[in-house]
Amino acid sequence: MGSEQFNTCWIVSEAGYGDPPFQTEAGAGPTIVNCLYTYTGRRPRALVDECPPETLTIGDALAHAAYLEAASVAAFRDLACQLEAHAAPASLLRRLRSAADDEVRHARAMSALARRRGGTPRPVRVPRTRRRPLLAIALENATEGCVRETWGAVCAVVQSLRARDPELRAAMRGIARDELRHAELSWHLGAWLGARLTEEERALVDLERAGAVRALARELDVTPREAWHAQLGFPTREETRAMLRALGAGVWKTRRNPSSARRELRRRVRGPRRSGGSFVGASVTPR
Repeated sequence: MGSEQFNTCWIVSEAGYGDPPFQTEAGAGPTIVNCLYTYTGRRPRALVDECPPETLTIGDALAHAAYLEAASVAAFRDLACQLEAHAAPASLLRRLRSAADDEVRHARAMSALARRRGGTPRPVRVPRTRRRPLLAIALENATEGCVRETWGAVCAVVQSLRARDPELRAAMRGIARDELRHAELSWHLGAWLGARLTEEERALVDLERAGAVRALARELDVTPREAWHAQLGFPTREETRAMLRALGAGVWKTRRNPSSARRELRRRVRGPRRSGGSFVGASVTPR
C-alpha cells in the first residue's frame, strides 16, 4: 500500500462495487453537488456527482439518501487504504472498514425503501486517487467527518424519532446508532492525525473545520418541502438552526482537543429516544 497511486476506480451501488466505467486522471479534485436538504455524511474526496434535475417525490429523496450512503462506503474504504499506507494502527483500520460495512447495509436499506416508493438510486462513481499526505487527510476529515458526518448522525437521530413513515423510522433507528459511532470515529481519527501534524498544520485543520461549519449552515438554511418534513422526519428550518447553534457551542467549539469533542458528542447525543425531550440543545419531539 506504499505505492504512489492507488490503482482503483470504483463504481458503488447498494450492492457494493463494480468495474470501472471510465478512466480519469488520478488525483483529480472532487465535483460535488448537494441536491437535497439535510442528508449529509462523509463523501469521498474524488466523488463524481451528477445531480438529478429535481427531486420531486419521497422516492426520489430516499434514492438520493441511498446514493449518499453508498458514497460513504467508498469514502471509508479509501480512507482505510490511505491510512494503511501511513502505517495507521490496525485497530483504527478495522474501525474504518467496519464503518464501510455499516454503510453498505445503510445503502441497501435506503435503496429498498426508495424503490418501494418509486425511486431509483444512482450508482456512485469514484475515480482512482493517489496517496495523500496526512495533512490532506486531516483537512478532509475535518470537513467530511467532524462536520458533515457529525451533522448526518444527529439528523439520523431526529429522523428515527420524527419520521411519519413507520418503515423509515424503524430503519433510521439502526442507522442512527451506526452514524453516531462513525461520528465519534471521525473525532478519534482527528486526534490521531493531529498528534502527527505540526502546530501550523493543526491550525489549518481548525480553520478548515470552522469553514465547513459555516458552509453547512448556509447549505441548510432553506425550508424543506412539507411532504419531506412530515414523512421523512426532517427538522424544521428553525430546529436546524437551533441544532447547529448547539453543535457550534459544544462539539464543534473544541479546537485543539478532539478528545473533548468526542466526550461532548457522547454527552449530548445518546442515541434514539422513544420519548420527547432535548436533542443537542434543540427541542425535538417525536410525532
